Amino acid sequence: MRSWIAWAHLATLRAEKVEQSTTEYIRNFGASDEEVAVFRARFFDGITNADRMVWNGDPFNIKSVAPIGRRKGVELRCVRMP
Repeated sequence: MRSWIAWAHLATLRAEKVEQSTTEYIRNFGASDEEVAVFRARFFDGITNADRMVWNGDPFNIKSVAPIGRRKGVELRCVRMP
């Protein structure tokens, strides 16, 4: 029996890509690149780092969620999935 995880659509939010960078890391299996992006969106209750987002068709894992103001907005620090 094979198990798999299916992602479900949670919400569609308008967001702004604030920052993007690519960093090369040396890991056990060799060098790898990691693309990090920061997005800002209106506040949406329930977003956690267990979720992921899609930006222009590219999936990103959410690494941290930081509220902006008091339920005004949210800043998402994400890593692009391979």
